[in-house]
Amino acid sequence: KAILRYIDFGKPQYSIIHSVLALLLVFVPIISSYQIKNNVVDGENRVNVLLIQPNIEPYDEAYTTSSNELMHNILNITRKNMDSQTQIVITPESSIERTMWESRITAYPSMDSLREFFNQYPRLSFLMGASTRRLLAENKYEKACARPLSDGGFYCNYNTALFAQKRKPIEFYHKKILVPGVEKMPYTALLKPLEKYAINLGGTFGTLGCSTEPKLFKINESSYVAPIICYESIYGELVGSFIDEKPSFIAVITNDAWWYDSPGHRQLFSYARLRAIETRNYVVRAANTGFSGVINSKGEILQKTKFYEKTAVKAAIPLSTVQTYYSQAGDYLGRLSVFLGALLVLVFVSKSVVGRK
Repeated sequence: KAILRYIDFGKPQYSIIHSVLALLLVFVPIISSYQIKNNVVDGENRVNVLLIQPNIEPYDEAYTTSSNELMHNILNITRKNMDSQTQIVITPESSIERTMWESRITAYPSMDSLREFFNQYPRLSFLMGASTRRLLAENKYEKACARPLSDGGFYCNYNTALFAQKRKPIEFYHKKILVPGVEKMPYTALLKPLEKYAINLGGTFGTLGCSTEPKLFKINESSYVAPIICYESIYGELVGSFIDEKPSFIAVITNDAWWYDSPGHRQLFSYARLRAIETRNYVVRAANTGFSGVINSKGEILQKTKFYEKTAVKAAIPLSTVQTYYSQAGDYLGRLSVFLGALLVLVFVSKSVVGRK
């Protein structure tokens, strides 16, 4: 554009200024990005993880198999693939399909099996996807998810990340951003009657409850894990909110099986690479049928499973205490774009009005 203006109007100074600004706009971000990438250094503190890919068919097999059988399948894969260095086992979203009451979580046979496993391997931690429910207290954030009990009272169902260690209370994180139409019915007051027609995509469905704050699970005194459940990995600002000064890594637990071999699981894996770059954190994915894998803090793929394969991934993950500007400020580029877009509209409208006068 600057060159054309010079040819048409013979204003070299004006064209040079525009040319320099255009070049700076293109090359400064590119050069700075390479500089940042080359200066990224992994932390020395590491945690040894085992990612489980159980390869369970979500529509039929998951519902005809008991929770205890599903747990035994996970534990068998763990035994075959773990070693003496393994510290945490991470399983996919909805690994245990049957909905469990959180208040008596330890009473279920699947949890008995896990407890017996801890007796053999007491230093292990488990991060698992589960479907849970909780009696509903007076909480304005959860009224939309309320379901009646036959004997009175209400409860909520949750898509849950469950964190278990030997001799410690089980901790829960409830998926914060829900899939519209599947896990959350929009405009509940108007569309509540349609909730029974919500699509069941391999887990708890209908309007669910959710957490209001991000949560880090403590593996030991020097390592933490940020649990991200499936659809949440699309939202960079949400993932960034999990990151603080604690040494941590990001674990995405997901069940992409309901899409079969379509672009869905590929796109979500690519989103995980973006989250790694934004937060300068390692990201691991435990996916029911794939892709599971390990992504470093530069967004590079270090390990990746095949799709529809029963397998596991073992890796030593560096922990990060870095808080990028994006992690702290959130999606500032989006907000800036909205502001500039509104400003351009105002300028256009004002010029149109002045032009008419």
